[in-house]
Formats: sequence, structure tokens, C-alpha cells
Amino acid sequence: MLTRLPGKLFLLLSLFALSCVCSVQAQSPDSVVLNVTVTNGKGELSRGLSLDSFSITADNQPQKILSLSDQDVPASIGILIDDSGSQHVAPSDGLSLPGKIRPALERFLKVSNPANEYFVVTFNSKVQLVQDWTSDPQAIVQTLDSLKFKKDTAMFDAMALALDKVKTGGNSKHVLILITDGTDNASKKTFKEVRDSLKASDVVLYCVGANVSFELAGTVNYRLRPTDDAEKLGELSVATGGRAFFTMNVSEPMASNRVFELIALELRAHYQLVIAPGHSGEKARFRKITIEAKQGTDRLVARTRLWYYP
Repeated sequence: MLTRLPGKLFLLLSLFALSCVCSVQAQSPDSVVLNVTVTNGKGELSRGLSLDSFSITADNQPQKILSLSDQDVPASIGILIDDSGSQHVAPSDGLSLPGKIRPALERFLKVSNPANEYFVVTFNSKVQLVQDWTSDPQAIVQTLDSLKFKKDTAMFDAMALALDKVKTGGNSKHVLILITDGTDNASKKTFKEVRDSLKASDVVLYCVGANVSFELAGTVNYRLRPTDDAEKLGELSVATGGRAFFTMNVSEPMASNRVFELIALELRAHYQLVIAPGHSGEKARFRKITIEAKQGTDRLVARTRLWYYP
């Protein structure tokens, strides 16, 4: 005999069942969430794409995309600031280095999703968590007042600490923003250890290379390129689906409000795609991801992490 449930009770039970299905999918050990940035040929962010717009492979095997979301979901973000002696630049315009970073950071916080949460780590020869999780922009900006720009640089140790910390955030999207010149001379952690930890995570890394050293490259047509230290920042960023921005001086446009605004806009325009490659019984290893996107007949540029570790 079937019993007719009251309308409100039926609705509550239906919602509960639906939430259970969503929870099972989200917690599936085989599912992989990809944060994807898509731009057109002009470098402009592309919105309004559907599942059919994307194709993904893992180790050259086509993957079924289970779901797509283009919602502006809040992020848990760690901001890492190089507080070492190599970042000290004598002000030529009356502004200290914190004074030059401040308006860019304020712009970033203003443009970002207001539901984001943040922590701040500074590093020289020591790594310090100077601001724990907060959604108060003023608390973030005030951390600049404590910068001293002295001693050596333990950048990789700071990144290792921040990688662990960002995963404790309350949001599903995890992001690190690193402000440094890329030099490390005091870490116990190595570049390879940090790189492998990033590859095995879902963290998106953005690097702003302030006061980066450049050198001549090429044999005929000489050009300036970042030194090896700075290029490591680019390698780490690209592996996570993020970006690296380089400048010779933090007061130049590439490290100004526009760079931090671009980062904020990209984070808000992420697509989140879920795939379930299914490697049960196979040996765990890094697997290479490739992604393509198109809108009609127009090919777009899609950027996400290059690896995942099941």
C-alpha cells in the first residue's frame, strides 16, 4: 500500500536524496576537479561555454566530463610575500616597496569575490603566518606594515607551509599568490619537492615576480629573459593552471593594479569541470592532462593544471 506524503515532507526528502547523490559524486575517489581558465584569441575571458565546448584527455585517453559549473564560487587564498633582503629596493619616488604593493593588493581584494577567505605568509630566512584565515580586506592590507626586507630567502619552505595551510580553508577552490623575485637560498625544502606537491594538489598558483633579475638570451637577436630562478616560478605556475608575471621593478605596470586585477577576474571566471578517469587497481602515478575548448568553429585557449595524482 502506498502512502501519500504531505507536500512539504516529500520536498524535504527529495532535497535530502539529491544532496546525498551530489555528495557521493563529490567524494568519489575517482573524481578529479579541474579549475579551467578560457580565453579567446585576444586574451579575453570566454564565458557561457557548455560541456560540448570542452575535450579532455588524461595520458592521451579521452575523458568523460561528468559536470561543468561556471558559477563564481569563492576561493580560499594564501598570499605569500617575500620579506627578504633581495626584495629591498631604495625608493626613487618616495614610496617604499610596501607602499607600491599596497594599491595593487587593495585592488585585488576589491575586485575579488567578497566571500573569499585569505591568509598571509611572509618569508625571509624564517617563514611566518602573519595573518590567519580572514575575509577582512583591511586585515590583509595591514600585514604590509610589518615587512622589513632583511635576511635570506626560504621561498620553498614558505610554499610548503602555504600548500598545507590552504587545504584547511572552507572553500573548494584553493589558490596561492606568490610575490617574490624567485630567489631561494635558505630553504630546507627543494624545488622538486614543492613542484611535486603542487602537481599532486588542486591548488592554482599565481606568481608576481617583483624585482626579478633578467639576463641577455640568444646568439643573434638578443633579448631579455628572466633568470633561472624566475623561470622556476613560471614552471610552477603553468603546472597548476595559473600564471606568472615578471617585472624588473615592482613600480612598473606589470606589477601594478592591472596584474592583480587580472588574477582576481580569472579566479571569478573559472570553469570547474569534473572528470572520473577511473584508475582503481592501477599503480598511483602522475597523469598528464590536456584540455581543448572551442566556441562554434572558433578555437579557444583553455588552461588548467597539467597533472593529477589519483
